[in-house]
Amino acid sequence: MKRSIFVILTILSTLLLASCGSVQIGNLQSEKSSINLQNEKALDVSIRLGAGDLTLSGNTTKAAEVDFSYNVEELKPVIDYNIVEGKGQLSIIQSNMNKPMGNMEGLEYKGDVVLNNNLPVTLYVKTGAGVNILDLREVQLQNAEIYTGVGQTTINFASDYNKGFDASIESGMGNTEIIVPKNVGVKVSMENGIGKVETEGLISLDKDNYVNESYEKANVKINFKIRMGVGDLKIKVGE
Repeated sequence: MKRSIFVILTILSTLLLASCGSVQIGNLQSEKSSINLQNEKALDVSIRLGAGDLTLSGNTTKAAEVDFSYNVEELKPVIDYNIVEGKGQLSIIQSNMNKPMGNMEGLEYKGDVVLNNNLPVTLYVKTGAGVNILDLREVQLQNAEIYTGVGQTTINFASDYNKGFDASIESGMGNTEIIVPKNVGVKVSMENGIGKVETEGLISLDKDNYVNESYEKANVKINFKIRMGVGDLKIKVGE
């Protein structure tokens, strides 16, 4: 039921965008934040975008480095960071992300977020219409919850993680590619939607469950729960 609602809402959002007037294109602006480490023991990261391109990675000794450029004032990103009980809480949300904006022709919106590569991270990401590259190989994940929207999304988990975690991914419309680790145990549980699903390098246990070759003997295991919406999904084992 939850997956069906997600698919329906994604389709309705797309129709609303197409049926309304155009956004007000302005001058290219930037919003940046370099967040120094204090005494954080972990990070809780929430990123929510309705439109635009997002690149996410983990390769900094700071808590996070955030760099956005955009030319629609109504979609200005709001960046907030607080430390609560030893945990850094990073929130990035696109203004008016749930408001129908109409024709997006001329929109320029690019976000580059780099997370600390040593602290444990609990990650929530919701993307919209755009090209999204989530390179999580250097992010020390504790848990990941990712919702993809319209467009092209690549999520790369192909790392030799030291600790296992759970990852939940819901793909909306468009094309999504998920790259999973080779040398740690991986189990993928699927809920198929309307689109096409392709796997590469995984062993099928049944029509909804897959593992990699390392799963049975691995000390570290990652559980992926993937819900498919409308569009194409490819899951492959990385190098």
